[in-house]
Amino acid sequence: MNFFKKCFCILIISLTATFAFADGFFFAEIPSSEKCVALDADDPFALDAVLDSAVGTLALGSLAAATIIKYAGGLPAYDPSVVYDKSDVNAFDRWAINPYSRPLDKTADFVLAAEVGLFPVVTFGLETSFGNLPLMSLLKIGVMYAESYILSLGIKNLLKVAVLRPRPYMYFDSRDTNALSGQDWHFSWPSGHSTSVFMGATFLSYVFCTYYPQSSWKIPVVAVSYSVAAGVAALRMLSGNHYFTDVIGGALLGAFCGFTVPFVHHLVAEAKANKKSDSGASLENVAVIPNGVLVTLSFRSR
Repeated sequence: MNFFKKCFCILIISLTATFAFADGFFFAEIPSSEKCVALDADDPFALDAVLDSAVGTLALGSLAAATIIKYAGGLPAYDPSVVYDKSDVNAFDRWAINPYSRPLDKTADFVLAAEVGLFPVVTFGLETSFGNLPLMSLLKIGVMYAESYILSLGIKNLLKVAVLRPRPYMYFDSRDTNALSGQDWHFSWPSGHSTSVFMGATFLSYVFCTYYPQSSWKIPVVAVSYSVAAGVAALRMLSGNHYFTDVIGGALLGAFCGFTVPFVHHLVAEAKANKKSDSGASLENVAVIPNGVLVTLSFRSR
């Protein structure tokens, strides 16, 4: 939990730095194919008080519930007398279990921080700094990203305290001694790292492709994001922290949150745009008459 707090702090600091140097701080000629759609049309995403309150309540509520369950007591403590037999692990997961490796564990932490706390901020922050993403759009991205992150974190924590699956390193002599003193040794499913990195990769890929549908950077952004996410998942297995099904479960959960939150905001933006067009005025006809010019307007309202 402390590590994810650090990641969240990195994200907040990065966002603050981005806003400080945003809104056209740099100048560059942007090709038409690389331009953000929000510069010449309505923003493809929209915030909504009711929606954001509901998502925020669900995210914070699940996070609070998991925290209360974890620290209120009642969860089983580590018992050194219990023997963990590898044959008890299902055949689908048994091939990927490994003893604990601290270097690989810390490497995964470092890459996770870069994927979750830096990649989206640098990508969209630079676009805003070069005047290719409105500052209000950057604000919307920040809100949606925070919602996606906290929602995935809360659901993941609830699942961990509900399932209580021992980590793979428990089947070896090499174990994470720090985890044994707390509860982390049996919080294997789903993988928290995989949840976060696939949330970040999915969010970045979907939002970037929506704002820049013609950009030549779409494929590199998607490919790099998911490659880094897959690398973190592999490191979590190699370090002895997770089974294969742990990282698959975490990846699916993270991808769901990283896509669903911005997608719902995209639907809200489309609904607002349709409502605006349906209740507006449109130019029907312009004709020259002897006494001047005749302009015909059509007004529509629901």
